[in-house]
Parts: sequence; C-alpha cells; structure tokens
Amino acid sequence: MLKSNLIRQDKNLIQDIINQKIYLKKKYDNFDLLINKYFKKITGIYPKNIIRLRDFIFFFIEKKMYHIAKNSISQLRRKFKGKKVMIIKQELTLIDQVHSLFPDLKIKDMRIEQDFNQGCLNLILLFNDYKDRGIAIGKKGGYIKVLNQLVKEFLILENVSGVSVKIYCQMSI
Repeated sequence: MLKSNLIRQDKNLIQDIINQKIYLKKKYDNFDLLINKYFKKITGIYPKNIIRLRDFIFFFIEKKMYHIAKNSISQLRRKFKGKKVMIIKQELTLIDQVHSLFPDLKIKDMRIEQDFNQGCLNLILLFNDYKDRGIAIGKKGGYIKVLNQLVKEFLILENVSGVSVKIYCQMSI
C-alpha cells in the first residue's frame, strides 16, 4: 500500500514538472544584439530570446507572431550561411515548449521516466514514422544534442530547482 502511494506521488511530481511554467535565461552579447536588430529588420518582430548553440541560432518569438516570422525563414538562412536558423514559439509550460521545439513533426506521444541514477527526468518523445524520428534527432544526433544542451543551460523551471530534463526520441511500439 505504501509503495502505491509513493508511485502516485512520483506521478504527481512528474505531472507537476511537465505542466510547470518555464522561462529562458540568456545573457545577450553584442553579436546577439546585432542578430536581434537584423531579425527585426527582416521580420518586423522583436524576438523574445536568441540562443546560439554550436551551429544553430534559435529565435524564440511570441506564439501569435510565429507564422509572420516563419515567412522570413529563407531570408534569415541566406543571411546566416553555415548556421541552422530555427524560429521557435516561446511557450509558458515545459510540455508546450518541447512540442514547439519540433514544429513540423508529428509526435505521437510522450513518456516520462524518472532516472534516479542521474537525478533527472527523461522525456521520451514517441514517433510513428522513422522519417520524423530521424528529423527530430538530426544528422549524427546534432539536433537532439543541441536541444538537450539548450534545455540544460537555458530553460528554467519556475518552481522546481535541481531537476534537469533530458529529451530522447524513440519509435512507438
């Protein structure tokens, strides 16, 4: 009986974390300010956040402005040759933010596992299609590695400290 209560509490904890409000924490440098100005010039929109990781540039914008900004993606990619430019909706909850990090993919389901050894939550995205899963992972795992670095370094859960989240992609069974 005690064990079932602990499981229920863990499920509640996981549910609380998934629906937890989030924010992105990033300090801007001069190059980020220059990119911000150029993004505004091309799209007419100020991004809420800009995160540069490896060869990716993530522009986080308000949900209502997403489709307007998305129309300018080819211009931005031409300007930042050699970089992978991503326009992402900035969401309020972890679950919504994870969905927006994979904007054109069909995620069938999500599974959450608590990893006691590493002290983190594993967020497992389940796909029906190998093509979607391959796109989510990226060439040589590049995209999923960058997303895990982004989540680890810049994504802050509002009311929970000391919990990290790691994203995995799998095929649904």
